[in-house]
Amino acid sequence: MIKVITKSPLFQGDVEVVYNKNKELESISFEVAELSELQKSFFKNKVALKFTTIEDFAKQFGEGKFTCVLGHMAITFDMFWDEYQKKINKDRCVKLWKKLTEAEMFDAYRSVKKYKSFCNKTGRFVADPETYLAKRYFESEWKV
Repeated sequence: MIKVITKSPLFQGDVEVVYNKNKELESISFEVAELSELQKSFFKNKVALKFTTIEDFAKQFGEGKFTCVLGHMAITFDMFWDEYQKKINKDRCVKLWKKLTEAEMFDAYRSVKKYKSFCNKTGRFVADPETYLAKRYFESEWKV
């Protein structure tokens, strides 16, 4: 299975595109992205039905408009830290981060936008990143 995470300054959040073991399109998830119906339609029409390379994947949207990374790539603490934006207790967060499996790191990173969006829409306080990791907020569903 191949996961491609796509980000763009043209929309909030990121889109996950999944290809099966035969490199055929399996799904497109807009769950943690804020796109209009027109943007979603554009995205669906541009995504290749067959995966070749990450470079070819990015080119289908136009040069420099999208950032695409393979989902099975290691997500670093710095990527998480930049995404979370609330900069409190970094050293303690690094220690918690190092205890996570690679899959948990991926989930923690991917869930940040959904969690913050939930907090913003419901008027809840966004927890410090240490609490987010320690209480494993990334394992919760954050739906309004």
